[in-house]
Amino acid sequence: MVGLMFPKPEKKEKTRKRLVARTPLRAKKRYQYKPKKMKPTVSIIQPDKSYCFLCGSSTGYGLNALEEHHIFEGNGKRTVSESYGLKVYLCGITCHREGPKSAHKNKEIKDMLHKLAQQKFEETHSREEFVLAFGKNYLPEEEI
Repeated sequence: MVGLMFPKPEKKEKTRKRLVARTPLRAKKRYQYKPKKMKPTVSIIQPDKSYCFLCGSSTGYGLNALEEHHIFEGNGKRTVSESYGLKVYLCGITCHREGPKSAHKNKEIKDMLHKLAQQKFEETHSREEFVLAFGKNYLPEEEI
């Protein structure tokens, strides 16, 4: 029992280098990247944000408060929609997210908003610019 020693000697802890100290320069920049926040734009469809665009109610508090609805969403279209001002204000639960005639659940309402947004966009831009920005034409083609 000569080889046993009590109390056992403490093990030295390995000192780890910090992540920033052991990563190359380009990785440091990647970890420090923060996306720039866009300034909110005014809606070209509904400049007055005190009422719901679909039902017209002006409830501003509680669960059914007015929320911003970007008409085109998904695959980076939300930021493009924000930059052009293609958004409306809707009641939170009933008209925006959960109701039977809400903008996210009802295809007819969604199509109506898409067509209206394209009409407003084409007042200042061309149809080719709209298709380039959003990838699809929502208005029927005029026959000549």
